[in-house]
Amino acid sequence: MNKSLHPKPATDHGAFDGIRLAAAFAVLFSHCYPLTGQEGNEPLIRLTHGGVGFGSAAVFIFFAISGYLVTQSWFRDPSAQRFMMRRLLRIIPALVFVVAASAVLVGGLTTQLSSAAYFSHPETWRYLTKVFVYPAQYGLPGVFTDNPYPVVVNGSLWSLRPEVFLYAVVAFLGWAGVLRFRLLSVACALISLAADAIITHTDVLSRFAFLHQVTVFLENAVPFFVGAALAQTNLASKKLWSLTAAIGAATIALVGTPAFSPLLLLSLPIGTILLARFGRCDLSRYGDFSYGVYLWGFVMQQVCLHYFPSITPAALFFLAGVCTLVMAFISWHLIEVHALKFKPRRKAKVGGLPVAPTAEQAT
Repeated sequence: MNKSLHPKPATDHGAFDGIRLAAAFAVLFSHCYPLTGQEGNEPLIRLTHGGVGFGSAAVFIFFAISGYLVTQSWFRDPSAQRFMMRRLLRIIPALVFVVAASAVLVGGLTTQLSSAAYFSHPETWRYLTKVFVYPAQYGLPGVFTDNPYPVVVNGSLWSLRPEVFLYAVVAFLGWAGVLRFRLLSVACALISLAADAIITHTDVLSRFAFLHQVTVFLENAVPFFVGAALAQTNLASKKLWSLTAAIGAATIALVGTPAFSPLLLLSLPIGTILLARFGRCDLSRYGDFSYGVYLWGFVMQQVCLHYFPSITPAALFFLAGVCTLVMAFISWHLIEVHALKFKPRRKAKVGGLPVAPTAEQAT
């Protein structure tokens, strides 16, 4: 393979850190509107005529980058056990911190119940099961009941369920020996896109309520598998850049039409990966605060609204943003960076050869 097609060294972090941090704050910004009862005023929702908001677009970006990076991780070390251990060490410790702190500190300070009643309530301790990702309890007893967006303590945690499931899919496909076929990832993305379009644009949703959750999974699986396919693609290819420009132009031209959402699910992930790969915004020397911002944003916004229920979306963004960044800083330096020290190392083969080629070499 012509190495000149990949001008950046493997140690270059590109713009992945910067884009993820920007996406995390975009989610926080987007949440300022529904949390203050002004969901329809979210700027991107208005600009796209209800097609997408900053929050949804940012989540698509997260899933695209995740699909790209975890697929690369698999090719560097194709072990399902070590792969899942790395993923869980990245997700669970910080999740435990935010869930426990929310139940004990945030809930204890903001509940309308007495301390005795709150800490003896079974739902207080049942909330801790959210550390297992899949439990769906959103509220704590007497907490945020008078907020404009009541009861929900941390509405951002829903995305961890499809995220972990997709990690397991990558591990299974890798273990089965079929992940190396790039067309499989492309097929998974297109099948997910088609299924989402069929379910969304028919009356089947009105007959099967559970399909709402299925569509949420499908629309986030699309950018994930697009990212996975790009992890095995020569990103310097002129054909890829031309395709990206064409799909991007079509997406913008068709804003407000039924075709906008499906096109966005393709153009946004491709554009994100190209920008992240060839852009330069390496924040790794400061720490990776994006996950902490994502985990803590909603909680801090609800806390701010508890004490300042009439705050405007703009003021909420800046006040909660500062509080969130502080908590993300604490989460990274107190929890996350230490948990990552336990990530398993790959086993080298005889002669010091790597276990597997890098993702961009595995085309």
